Amino acid sequence: MFKLKKLNIILGIFILLLIGVATVSHAEEVTTEDMKNIDFEWITQTNGKHEDHNNLRIKVKNVSLIKDNTYYIHLSHNKDEKLSVTDRDSIDDEIWTTRIYGYGTEIFENSNEELVGSFNNLDNIVAENGNIYIWICELEKDTSTAKIVVEAKEINRINQLPLGGNRIDVSLDDIGTFFSCWETKGENERNVNVKIGIVSDNNILKAIKNKETNSMEELLTYAKSAKSIYNKTLSLTYSESLINDIDLVDGKYYYVYAKLDDENGKYFPIEDVILCQASVVNSAKTLYNYLDDGFSWNLSEEDTNKEPTKTPEEDKTQKSDDKETDNTTATNKLPYTGMPCIIISSVALIISTLIIAVKLKKYKGI
Repeated sequence: MFKLKKLNIILGIFILLLIGVATVSHAEEVTTEDMKNIDFEWITQTNGKHEDHNNLRIKVKNVSLIKDNTYYIHLSHNKDEKLSVTDRDSIDDEIWTTRIYGYGTEIFENSNEELVGSFNNLDNIVAENGNIYIWICELEKDTSTAKIVVEAKEINRINQLPLGGNRIDVSLDDIGTFFSCWETKGENERNVNVKIGIVSDNNILKAIKNKETNSMEELLTYAKSAKSIYNKTLSLTYSESLINDIDLVDGKYYYVYAKLDDENGKYFPIEDVILCQASVVNSAKTLYNYLDDGFSWNLSEEDTNKEPTKTPEEDKTQKSDDKETDNTTATNKLPYTGMPCIIISSVALIISTLIIAVKLKKYKGI
């Protein structure tokens, strides 16, 4: 009897071990199936006070990966790209640019930890125009076989930073010019169009001062169509002072509009606008960003209620229009003039005459 019980115990332990092995094997088999729920999130870094969209990484979420397996990533604008892998030798490092690794830790088996991949070509892909698609292949450690587990899944673009020098910062003084592009610009050298002009719309200035929603978007629209005192295309590496040749008025408000050259649609459009105030002290010139300590608001309540100041060109056009208009001829009926006035006067005269006649007749009979 004792031997039988001992045999049953051993048999029970053996069965439990088999169940455990089967469970582990089942988990490894379904891991790649879970890829259908995969999701992605962009990871940025901070450079001083600025959020920087260069040197991007991407967070891989909602997946269960096998710890000892290796996962490689490929990004492309072409969703119809045909890729195939069979083993490690078939994984071209020029195509499958990096491994996925644990965010601060190693990959945990069957874990939903957030995982991160950084890519040699990620910035270039994001900088270029077009949709972005991702492929992921899995290299199994034990068998050295490889297979694609995510194929041509579209990734949402990272949201652009707010306006106001957060996308393209421009530092301008009499010493030099300094550009900082905080949006993803890619590895190639890029050019930027710079346009500067006076902000004559006091309503926009008031909106920015009061931090109203979409006030910077209004300034962007204004700057793109307004007259300019400077408009040139420069390299992002340009460093000479460009405001030395501009007649700035101390205390005046200026817009600085900057747009990266998209090279005929090759690159995703990036534009920004900054509200600046001029400081002119003797020969020293500076355009202060509205977020800088050197910027000050000097708008009076009267200024903010004024209509937008016309530029000289607009004022000239208005004067020309006024000369062509004959103000001596009324285009609408004038109140109580002409025939209506005569009719009213006649009726009043007749009524007055009748009243006087009645009264005279009454007094005559006394």
